[in-house]
Amino acid sequence: MTPTASVPDSVFTPDPLVTVAEVEAFVADVGLLDLDESRIVADRDVATARLEDACGVAFTEREAVEIATGEDGFALLSRPRVIEVLKVDNVAAVSGPYLDGRIPLEDGEHSVLYRHAWEATPLPIKRAVLLLTRHYLTIDPTDFDERATSKANEVASWTLVTPGVRGAIFPIPEVNQIVSDYAYATDVV
Repeated sequence: MTPTASVPDSVFTPDPLVTVAEVEAFVADVGLLDLDESRIVADRDVATARLEDACGVAFTEREAVEIATGEDGFALLSRPRVIEVLKVDNVAAVSGPYLDGRIPLEDGEHSVLYRHAWEATPLPIKRAVLLLTRHYLTIDPTDFDERATSKANEVASWTLVTPGVRGAIFPIPEVNQIVSDYAYATDVV
């Protein structure tokens, strides 16, 4: 059983994983002071979206609508960690949670509105959002090609974490480890 294509998340606006004040405090140590709040919000939201995409799960509550196909009394929704099914075929239906995204549903195609996410955001996920946001806010101080895989100078040489190389998704090793720890495992291809 595979989930059918879904429509994008609804207009429901989720709470941010970290606040602007938390970002400001986190980036102060690298000299990023007096940043424009709109830039912080934009980069924080990009960091959150990229992290959630990499993990395949929402860490702050969202609503989604999708067409699901029931087979043998169940359907598999495309998003895991279903908190609550709100409507099935535009009829109120309150049930849940279904952590694996598999919900009881009569056979056939149905429109399903549901809320999904972790119940509480894990602290490592918040740290990953802060690290990524700081990375996006920082002006690239490097003097080498961004495609480089290593760097050497008269003092030392080191290997760079390049996204796409050896499975790295992000250029920050700690964030890649957090993604590995919190990625939603699925057998859906």
